[in-house]
Amino acid sequence: MAPFPDSLEGQASQVLRTCVRNYHNVYGTGSMSLSVYDTAWVSMISKSINGETHWLFPLSFQYVLDQQESSGGWSTGLSDIDGILNTSAALLSLRKHIATPYQLDPEVVETVLARLPKAISSLRESFRNWDISSTNHVGFELLVPALLEMLEQEGIFFDFAGREQLLNVRAKKLSKFKIDMLYSKMQNPALHSLEAFIGKLDFDRVSHHKAFGSMMASPSSTAAYMMHCSTWDDESESYIRHVLSAGQGNGSGGVPSAFPTSLFELTWVVTNLFQNGFTKDGSDPQSLQKITDILKISFDSNEGLIGFAPCVFPDADDTAKGLVAMKLLGHEISCDKLVESFEGAEHFKTYSFERNPSLTTNCNVLSALLYSSNELRNRASQIAKIIKFLCRYWCQSDGDILDKWVG
Repeated sequence: MAPFPDSLEGQASQVLRTCVRNYHNVYGTGSMSLSVYDTAWVSMISKSINGETHWLFPLSFQYVLDQQESSGGWSTGLSDIDGILNTSAALLSLRKHIATPYQLDPEVVETVLARLPKAISSLRESFRNWDISSTNHVGFELLVPALLEMLEQEGIFFDFAGREQLLNVRAKKLSKFKIDMLYSKMQNPALHSLEAFIGKLDFDRVSHHKAFGSMMASPSSTAAYMMHCSTWDDESESYIRHVLSAGQGNGSGGVPSAFPTSLFELTWVVTNLFQNGFTKDGSDPQSLQKITDILKISFDSNEGLIGFAPCVFPDADDTAKGLVAMKLLGHEISCDKLVESFEGAEHFKTYSFERNPSLTTNCNVLSALLYSSNELRNRASQIAKIIKFLCRYWCQSDGDILDKWVG
């Protein structure tokens, strides 16, 4: 008997049906909130049409303009680094649109010219107040220096007390990373942020990493690729157009920081429902079967590992969550590849080249190991390792638990 629509079981089944209904056979699905940072990068894509260059996505530039705050910046209220990244990318977009207006109306140009000084002033204040040592945002040590260099090329300079410290953090990151890694067949997390390597990377040599037209499901990285490869990529343009229409922006011009996020969203929906009292018997069977098939195909194609979307570089966090989801769906998958690929000396790594560990990733890996009933006896050392890491992480905190995957 199907659950009543107004019951909690009915609402849970509706969530599952929505996940499946929105799933595109090529692009998957995604419902992440919109990102000023990624939208700013999309707004900077230009294309020659019938011999005349146009800004390809004017609605994205309008979205950026609409999101500017009275302070002149583009903060999110989540953290200082979010505001710095948003404002830096938005300012770069404004400056480029002024330098080459193309089809912009004169009134829009005047508006942008009037807004530039406030944007610069806001970003200068943000840099002045930024505590780099407490920043734990993924990739900031590569993205911010790159944006500073690009703004300098546009004639906008920022000097602040923490700049040398920032460059030292970048140097430490780059000591473990060689740009030639991006030219190999092996995927790398840096593919999600190729804009950090503009001027240093031969973008023609990374085209083999595309999946459904995207660079690691990142609108900003895909935009950078489109802007700097020598030949126009129609597949990537189609990807950006799909994100604009199917993402949370619904055609407004805004894009999220990642699309699709299919596996991330499906695994979190399943685990949150089934770990809080909902059951397979009370849920929509067709939706559950579709979700099971999607997850199983992804695990099989990556030999027991998954990322946040199909064809995206696998990581420990999404793999662990996926293993728990499959167990709850009645299909246990071995944790062998999870342990083999991501176990470190003192904790589990989200990615091989990460600069610092993640609390939430280790929590999810611990959950996956505890759910692996067939292997529990053989995982005592890994379980103990994670518990020690979590306790140490907790004891060394000052009360607020920070994690790079949580804003």
